[in-house]
Amino acid sequence: SIDDWKMLIHLQDTAHLGWAGLFRPGHGFYYRPLLMLTFWGDKFLWGLEPSFMHLENILIHALNAVLVLLLARKVFAAMGLKRPELPLLSALLFALHPINTESINWISGRTDPLATVFVLASTLVLIRGIERKSNLTVLAAAFLFIAGILSKEMTVFFLPAGLFLIWRWPQGDSESASGKVRFRQMLVYASPLLVAILGFLVVREAFLAHHAAGLSDLLARTPYDPFNAVRVFFKAFGFYVKKLFVPVPLNFAIVKVDNRYVWLGLAAFAATLWLARRRSLAGTMLVISFYQILPAIIIALADVAWTPVAERYLYLPSAFFVVGLVGGGYELLRRWRREFILAPVFGLLLFPAAMVTVQRNLVWQD
Repeated sequence: SIDDWKMLIHLQDTAHLGWAGLFRPGHGFYYRPLLMLTFWGDKFLWGLEPSFMHLENILIHALNAVLVLLLARKVFAAMGLKRPELPLLSALLFALHPINTESINWISGRTDPLATVFVLASTLVLIRGIERKSNLTVLAAAFLFIAGILSKEMTVFFLPAGLFLIWRWPQGDSESASGKVRFRQMLVYASPLLVAILGFLVVREAFLAHHAAGLSDLLARTPYDPFNAVRVFFKAFGFYVKKLFVPVPLNFAIVKVDNRYVWLGLAAFAATLWLARRRSLAGTMLVISFYQILPAIIIALADVAWTPVAERYLYLPSAFFVVGLVGGGYELLRRWRREFILAPVFGLLLFPAAMVTVQRNLVWQD
C-alpha cells in the first residue's frame, strides 16, 4: 500500500545486511536501526511476503494492547481502584481505537508500534523500580527506552514524561526522603540516555561531519515567523487532541487543518497545565499523552514529512490516553456516585470504534 512497494523493492535488491551501515547514522533526519532490523528479518524469514509483514504489525499491536492492560492495572492499583474491568476496558479501547489503523495497516508505519513496545515496557519496568526503590531496575527501564529511540528517533521526547512519572508516582515514605529517592531515580533514568545521545552525536560528527541534517537544519526549515509558528502550534495541538477523543473522519493525507482548531488547542493546553498541577495518576497519564503530541507538532512546523499532519503520530499518545480516560472517567463518576455506568458506557463506545476500525481496514485493503 502507498509507498510500501518502494521499500520492499529496495530491500529485495539489497543482497547483504551490513551491520555497521545499519547502526551508522545517515545523512537524513531518520535514525531507526531496530525498525530496519525487523524488515531485514522479514526478508530472511519469509522473503518479504506482504501478508506476513502485515501479520507482524498486527501481532506488535496485540502486544502493545497487552502492555496497556498491564500499565492500566498498575495505575489503577496505585489509585486504589480494585475494578478488574477497568484495565480490560483500557486495553480494548486502545486495540480498537480507529486512530491506530494507519500505523498497523501501513507496513512502513511499523515504526510507531515498534517504538511503543519499548516505551510501554520501559514504563512498566520504571514503575517497578520506583515502587521497589531499585536503581538497577530504573536503569533497565532506561535501556528499554533507548531501544525505543532506536526504533523511532522522536521517541527521545518521552524522557521528560518518564521523569514526570517518577516524580508523580506515589511512594509510602516521608515527603523529604521520598524527594531524595525520586531525585536519585531521575538521575539514574536520565544518565544512560544522555550518554547515548552524546555518543550518537560524536559518531554522527565523525562519520558525516557537516554534511548531515541536524537540529539546526530542522529549525531552518520552519517556514513560519514567530506569530504564525505559535498559531500553527496550537492549531496542530488542538487538532491532535480532538483526534484522540473523536478520530473521525480519518484521512491518510492531511495537508490542511481548520484555523478554528487554534481555540481548541488553547483550551487543551490550559487543561493540560491544570491536570499537571493535580495529584491524580489518571491526570498524569493524560498529561503524558498530550505531551507526546509535541514531536508531531514539530514535524508540522518544520515540514519534514510528506504530510505535515498524520494520524499515525498518535499511536504512542493513544496508549497513555486510554488509561487516563478510563481512570479519570471512573474517578469522576465515583464522585457523582455513578461509577456503575462506566463499563456500559465504554462498552457502547467500543462498538462504534470497532465498526470504524473494520471499515478503515477494508479501505486499506483497496
